[in-house]
Amino acid sequence: MLGILAVFGAGWLLASIVQSPSQRAAAATAPSPLPVVAEVQYGDLADETTAEAAITRQSSVTHVLRGPAGSANAFVTALSVEPGSSVGPMETLAAANDRPIFAIRGAVPAYRDLTEGDHGSDVIQLQEALRLAGYVIPDGEWGDFGAATRSAVLQAYDAARFWPMTRRDGGDVPTRPTDITAEDLIVVPSTEILTFDLTFPITIDSTPAIGDSLDGESSITASSGDLAAVATLPDGMLARVQVGSAGVLGAYTPTPVAVEVVSIDDGDPDNGVAGSVLLEATDGATISEDWYGTEVVVAITIETVASNSLIVPVRAISTDAMGTSTVQRVATSGDLTTSVEVSVTGELSGLAAIQPVAGSLEAGDRVVVE
Repeated sequence: MLGILAVFGAGWLLASIVQSPSQRAAAATAPSPLPVVAEVQYGDLADETTAEAAITRQSSVTHVLRGPAGSANAFVTALSVEPGSSVGPMETLAAANDRPIFAIRGAVPAYRDLTEGDHGSDVIQLQEALRLAGYVIPDGEWGDFGAATRSAVLQAYDAARFWPMTRRDGGDVPTRPTDITAEDLIVVPSTEILTFDLTFPITIDSTPAIGDSLDGESSITASSGDLAAVATLPDGMLARVQVGSAGVLGAYTPTPVAVEVVSIDDGDPDNGVAGSVLLEATDGATISEDWYGTEVVVAITIETVASNSLIVPVRAISTDAMGTSTVQRVATSGDLTTSVEVSVTGELSGLAAIQPVAGSLEAGDRVVVE
């Protein structure tokens, strides 16, 4: 039995070593390559650019803070707000050399100190702020700094825990409220009013730090309105964006938001200031408050070649001498293909937008890439 097994084993080994020429040729031939395939996509064929967008309010104002008149040195001595704070009319923002800075709504900057007997649009701005803060000023005194405005100003300073300014002997000095007499003129210094041409309440975006010098660079920024996105773009790309260009904010998040460009700021390239675009939500969407104060990726459409189209690689399309274009759709089993005539509606960056002319083709199908 052992002899039989030995002979059988030797015969099998010899057969595995000794091959005919045809067997050796077959073994040396490379297997047929599998076709390269791509999945058919559906959507818009568009050129896009992406950028980080800062989420802020639709309108913002930045003010450089000033110290009290006549101060050789002025510093931020207190802050009443921080980024994200909501501020109403006649609420304090900060203190400069221990004097308050109030926020009011208005388009006219505080250009003069206001005192009893003054009249003008700046008095009206102050009165509107006082009224919105809950103080009573009758219509008969509108535009005139009279007795009711005096009373409201005194109450506002008291609520802010600062002594009001009075004019005595030709000078303006902080005066203890209990020492103020009927003969004292109440003064609201221009340095203690910041006007914001915004809808109140406003949101604080940035502030200086306590101890910062008011040397012309310390500022406070506030904004209001719905959330918007500001994206900085290189000059070459900025030139290709237009007002109305569509985009997607948070393109790589679970909750993307449709946006569009509403304004373009060219910046100041000569001084190193890059241009930017302002984007707002469209189609009834809103930007999440959770994104406020953060940076979110936005994809902006530069050019749309074709909309609502099937999209395949250009190399998946064959065009014959008659100009007929086709793609080879791969069967579900993967071993058969069917020729589908298509119409090419646009090309971009190696991709083509197509529509089937004869035959069936839909998103999710696979086509052969030549």
